[in-house]
Amino acid sequence: MNLLQPDEKFANAHNDRFSTVKSNALFLSPLRLHFQDCLAVQRNQLSALEIYCAANDSIDGTIVRQATIPTGQVKQLIDPTADSNAYVLALLVANSVEFWQWTSGGNYMLQQRLSLMQAEQMALATHENRSFLAVLTAAPAVAIYIYRRVAFKFIKDSNALDYQLAQIFDLEESGPPRQLLLMHLQKSKDLLLCLSNASPTQTLRIYQHQGVAGFQQLLGESTLPAANSLQRLELADKQILALSNSEGIYLVGPQFIRL
Repeated sequence: MNLLQPDEKFANAHNDRFSTVKSNALFLSPLRLHFQDCLAVQRNQLSALEIYCAANDSIDGTIVRQATIPTGQVKQLIDPTADSNAYVLALLVANSVEFWQWTSGGNYMLQQRLSLMQAEQMALATHENRSFLAVLTAAPAVAIYIYRRVAFKFIKDSNALDYQLAQIFDLEESGPPRQLLLMHLQKSKDLLLCLSNASPTQTLRIYQHQGVAGFQQLLGESTLPAANSLQRLELADKQILALSNSEGIYLVGPQFIRL
């Protein structure tokens, strides 16, 4: 059983709609811009990231290029606002994380670049009036870099995007690929940073945000097998983690104890 990521579900449902622009693309990522279904496309390592959109009321399914972002090879794209408008895009490229903001001129402008050697993954979340960015790097040492900033607001000030380095967690070398994510627990109002295959002896490591102390390690799980995938699931009012490999899917959830 394979769990589909949101972009994979989007790709399956809209396979024919964007078929004319997605052929032989190096990178694809769905997003919403101006409440329209869009697709970010990069054709090769040297080309710009192009954003194509399909008007929701379009009868003939016309696809229009809405924006072009001159950047490096894109590994990951996130809309930090998660409001279906993508006025700001976070792009993970080879040696940095870039934040691009939509302008009144009808295109994106670079607002901030965080230089990071061999950045591999990123995760974003807002918690207690702060925005947090976690980045997993492979060099010069395997580590997690944590950045934070004042909660996101749409303002025209060019300094609106100002992520500052807050913490660094050094990691051991590990064989299986790692995955990280940020997860809110609705019941306890906690923000957790979760990392799979954290070390050769820890399949799952969880950090909890503890106010001024930042993220502190909460759990180091060693009884689960190595995971090929780490995902966050929403079940009714519960948030759980799903770790999967060739043998099965393992669900991990919080246990709340009343004191």
